[in-house]
Amino acid sequence: MAGRPTKEPGQKMDIPLRIMLTAEQDRLIRKAAAKKGIDVSTWARPTLLEAARKSVGIERIAVRVGELETVVDLVQLDEGKFRIKRFDCLLPSRPKSKVPARELFPEVSSAEEAANHVADLIRKGIIRPDSGFNTGVELERFDFPD
Repeated sequence: MAGRPTKEPGQKMDIPLRIMLTAEQDRLIRKAAAKKGIDVSTWARPTLLEAARKSVGIERIAVRVGELETVVDLVQLDEGKFRIKRFDCLLPSRPKSKVPARELFPEVSSAEEAANHVADLIRKGIIRPDSGFNTGVELERFDFPD
């Protein structure tokens, strides 16, 4: 029987985070998760990660080219300067090709500039995202035609 593919070591979620709560806080979190029809971990993980990213100066955006979508993390360098830090769910479309890191992760001046850069990488076939990626939180979205 075919199952899910084995996760890369960096993708395995095997570190527990224990948080002490009052009974009222526990009820509130469980109610919020139930309202979305998901378990507490599935509800809490993206919420906590989004707060942590904002706390350390990382902005997250969604980029869609046709049916392909990915999430991009931007880290703020200085006022008005960002660097593309990483892409979510992207696979190299040409594993043998050597693309310099500065080409994949350049400095940009806005989320829109970052989105345009990532869309160009997708169109050129340098990167290939999975389609229909959902982070569980609302992101600024940039949609481009194929």
